[in-house]
Amino acid sequence: SQVRADVLDAWFPPAPRVLSVLSRHLATICNTSPEVEPVSLRRAIASWRGLPEDSVLVGPGASSLIHSCLPKFVADCRHAAVLDPTYSEYPYLLEERLGMRLCRIPEQLPDTEDLSGADALVVVNPNNPTGRVIDAQAIVAGLSSRQRLWVDETYLEYTSAPSVEQVAAAQRNVVVCKSLSKTLALSGLRIGYLVGHPETLRTLAPEQHPWPISLPAQVATMAAIEDPTYYRNRYADTRSARKDLAESLRAIQTEINCVLLPRPDATEFARRLAQENIFVRDLGNGMLRIAVRPRPESWKMIQTIHRLDPSTMDP
Repeated sequence: SQVRADVLDAWFPPAPRVLSVLSRHLATICNTSPEVEPVSLRRAIASWRGLPEDSVLVGPGASSLIHSCLPKFVADCRHAAVLDPTYSEYPYLLEERLGMRLCRIPEQLPDTEDLSGADALVVVNPNNPTGRVIDAQAIVAGLSSRQRLWVDETYLEYTSAPSVEQVAAAQRNVVVCKSLSKTLALSGLRIGYLVGHPETLRTLAPEQHPWPISLPAQVATMAAIEDPTYYRNRYADTRSARKDLAESLRAIQTEINCVLLPRPDATEFARRLAQENIFVRDLGNGMLRIAVRPRPESWKMIQTIHRLDPSTMDP
């Protein structure tokens, strides 16, 4: 009975062929050890994305790759810059765990002058939690040879913005981090990958433990990437559902799978919704982030918000 609109997991199920292959071979998948290094999956992802195989490093979700590989990537850096706001794991890791001096750049102004003083740059594109698309290509173009750039493209597939994966594969000081958990509806299986220059990835690969990807995750991912049409259609459905949700709540559309609802009483309103078993993300700045959910859940959420605050209804 809960509506979990506080996390940005996919609202749609994995592609039918994913569920089919898992169910047909479940016993074997469960009692068979995965590859020590997921070579087959790396090869499949590289082919799918049009990348050299040695420019891909697969890991158990983007968060795992962030915590295992980002510290090594920025080991020689002392001054980092992130967008403000941004995904909270990055400021925590850079400032609290690594002890770096951190500069927070307003999201609306990430030009090269703002970023020139830092030797480590982390850009989430589109940004999380705001869903705003960032011009990552311009940031790459303004990058100096002494700087290192980590681009998190977890939610890029929901947008029409270009990826910088090809740049990362050719340039030693750029790494792209991707989550397939979110965009392929595989959050429970944990899957992600990095794209970087082969020499860069050779230095990062030892930071991962052996057998990083479970066999169910490998099988599911390989089945999912064989059905791009299914996922393209779901991303289009997401844009439509997002528009409907924003209009129904008089909220702000983003570029990803959520809307933003401005409220001066955001924290208290989130608490009242939680009492109704509806969970949204309080961003701490007078804004609630509400994820796109399946239609019955969205309808329940809309009705509840209208009941608690009739001003959210269209006049």
